[in-house]
Order: sequence, then C-alpha cells, then structure tokens
Amino acid sequence: FVGNHVIDFDTADEARASGIVYCAPQIQDGERWIRQAIRYDDSYVRREGAWLFARRKHLLWYGVVEARNPLLQPPAE
Repeated sequence: FVGNHVIDFDTADEARASGIVYCAPQIQDGERWIRQAIRYDDSYVRREGAWLFARRKHLLWYGVVEARNPLLQPPAE
C-alpha cells in the first residue's frame, strides 16, 4: 500500500520539488510473510518538461516477520 504522497515545490519556477511518501508493504519471501512501514523522502527535478527523481531516502520504521503466512491458508469455502 502506498499512500499520502505529498509534494512541495521548492522553487518559484517549479523546477525542483520534494515529497514524502508513506508505504505499508507486505512481502512474501519464500514461506515467510513480512510486514513493514516505510517512509520515502524524495527530491525531484524537472528537466525538459519531465519530472525525475533526484534523490530518494528510504526510512524503514519497522519490519516484522509474521508467525503465519496468510497466503498459505487453506482455500476459503
């Protein structure tokens, strides 16, 4: 899940911006199931009319391996 993407323009000509993105991934790694909470601090730059990433800072708040993988449950009846 990716949500709450907030972008602020840093310059009057709107050629640079910064943003914050929150993410709540659920990851299957073999039989393991991992939940995380992540925030990305981004910097963007506009070149020739296209917005590009200038930098992304990955901030892992937590990551936990769950006791049970929900995808390994028996099918619902």
